[in-house]
Amino acid sequence: MDATSVLFESSLGWLGISWTSQLRVLASTFARRSESAARRAIESSTPNWQHRVTSLAAAPSSIRELARHLVAFADGEALGNFAHVELELDDRTDFQRRVLLACQQIPHGRTNSYSDLAATVGSPRAYRAVGTVMAGNRTPLIVPCHRVLGASGGLHGFSAPQGISMKSRLLAMEAEAKLSTV
Repeated sequence: MDATSVLFESSLGWLGISWTSQLRVLASTFARRSESAARRAIESSTPNWQHRVTSLAAAPSSIRELARHLVAFADGEALGNFAHVELELDDRTDFQRRVLLACQQIPHGRTNSYSDLAATVGSPRAYRAVGTVMAGNRTPLIVPCHRVLGASGGLHGFSAPQGISMKSRLLAMEAEAKLSTV
């Protein structure tokens, strides 16, 4: 299976977006130290796909717009959510799709717990399974798994670079942006 990727810099380090021929986002990455690290992260999250890297200027307009929004997000702008972005989820189970799509709806500056997200998708006792889905999220920021917290509001697992400290940083950025827009 073939996918196309773009790699670009932001104030959160190198970012990458990969998409299918149907313009569905397959994978994304952020906070990488280099262009090659961003490329490796995209490729390792989608091992069954062959990636061709292109320039941002050569990417479809929807991908260029998404990249612009991700850079704005990295700069601290309050953007709502990325619910309009169509994801490539054909290889996911029904439960995984429901969790990822529900997480994608969490607005900028808001959080949800693993158990609340499980209840939202109709499986209130599957909070640990929700955590597993979040750990395997291959489209961070677009599916904002950093907005999913433990039941007590605690920060748990985050597989992005810098782990929990990055999760905390993203939530603080969102809280600050939300305050500045009120």
